[in-house]
Amino acid sequence: MALALGEKEALHKQLADIDGQREGMLDRIVEANSASVVRAHESRIEKLERDKMVLQEKINKTVPPKGRLEDCIELSLKLLSSPWNI
Repeated sequence: MALALGEKEALHKQLADIDGQREGMLDRIVEANSASVVRAHESRIEKLERDKMVLQEKINKTVPPKGRLEDCIELSLKLLSSPWNI
C-alpha cells in the first residue's frame, strides 16, 4: 500500500510538471509570430493533454478506493466463517 501511495505521489508530480509545460507552451503561443510555430506549439499542447489524461487514469487506478477490498473478499470470508453452510 505504501508503494502504491509513493507511486501515486510520483504521478501527481508528473501531472504538475505537465501542467507547467502546458502553461509555458501557452505563453510561447502568445509570443509567437509564425503560424508554423503556433501549430507546433498547439500539437505539443495536445500531446501534453493526452499525457495528462493517461496520468489521471493511472492515478485513479493506483490506489483502489476504501471499502473495495471488503467488497471483493466478502463472500470468501463468509464461506471461511461457516464452511458447513455451503
